[in-house]
Amino acid sequence: MSIIYIACLLINFISAKFIVGSYFGIFDDGYTETMSINKTIPWVMFDRIYISFAILDEYGNLTNSNADYHKKILEIVSLYKRARPNGLVFISSTFGNFMDERYLYAANHSVEFSRSVLRYLEKYNIDGLDIDWETVQINKYATELITLITACKKLFKAKYKVTHAIWPNVHDAPTIGLLANIIDEINIMSYATDISVYQLEYLIKQYHDSGFPYEKMIIGIETELVSESKNIIVAKVKLIHKYNLAGVFLYRLDNDDRPEINETNRGLPTFKTTKLLYDVLYN
Repeated sequence: MSIIYIACLLINFISAKFIVGSYFGIFDDGYTETMSINKTIPWVMFDRIYISFAILDEYGNLTNSNADYHKKILEIVSLYKRARPNGLVFISSTFGNFMDERYLYAANHSVEFSRSVLRYLEKYNIDGLDIDWETVQINKYATELITLITACKKLFKAKYKVTHAIWPNVHDAPTIGLLANIIDEINIMSYATDISVYQLEYLIKQYHDSGFPYEKMIIGIETELVSESKNIIVAKVKLIHKYNLAGVFLYRLDNDDRPEINETNRGLPTFKTTKLLYDVLYN
């Protein structure tokens, strides 16, 4: 990208009327490949970055599962904040079959959990927690989810944010409605491979009917399979304007269109979906 193009991106995206965010993974070779061309990463396009993933240990404390994540997180925060000093960085807590029991333990020790999160945010100078508790039993665990969010918000006051990743057609609308007054935003994993734009519109209306405000909903765009065409992105942006949604996020910036080289290797990201989103918003 040329300096002039980057400057145009900066001017345009800072003036955006809604949130433009992206997840950035630290758990596979997508990170390594992308950081090898870190000067071309379009950080400036994003109001916020969600680093994925941290983990809960067996005592419900937020921590890193690998020692090398420490350096990776610091690198992401440094590069992003240099490009967008006022941008927000979140750490996303991970999902997995073994995590249910750890989230439940944390909910039963919510003060200790929230303190561990606060220590983590202060350690890395980041701005919030994204709870990515993906489980088919999330509606059964709604009380525990609310406990975790409430404990964090109480401790954080207004200094740090809390968001939650929503699994469409798994999270029930009433469960999402319960989060209305305690969560900053929800990140709806509305990827074209799993859900159409028509289904997405139906779901966000259900969420709203259950009491969750449109203006706290952020809808997702998938990048790894490059499954979201320009027409799909246009339709999603129209939904944002139609319902005054909070914004849009990409999953993931670091793995955005990494072409196959052979059966076992993939190349450098081209940021194809990122560029499509920019074209839809500003061209």
